Amino acid sequence: MASYKFTERKSQFFSINDSIDDFLKSYKLENRYLQTLAMTKWEILMGPAVVTRTEKIFFKEDTMFIKIKSAPLKHQLSMSKTKIKDMLNEEIGKIIINEIIFL
Repeated sequence: MASYKFTERKSQFFSINDSIDDFLKSYKLENRYLQTLAMTKWEILMGPAVVTRTEKIFFKEDTMFIKIKSAPLKHQLSMSKTKIKDMLNEEIGKIIINEIIFL
């Protein structure tokens, strides 16, 4: 019979949140994760009327690009883009968006 050697558990405990944060930082995925979170928050904060007219969302560095199907809605959103940017950054809890460009 094979004998198994059990190792002692470490007395240090880590929360799942801390472990996930460490994982994201070690693989340099934290920024991409926060960008994906911003896209999800866009859908929650803006509501169904805006989301149905949103065609595409993508990031280039710290700029969020949002393609809107409706020209009047795009104009209305561009008038309040600093407020939208601040809402998204506040909802995420970190400043990752420096500019929003509506296409």
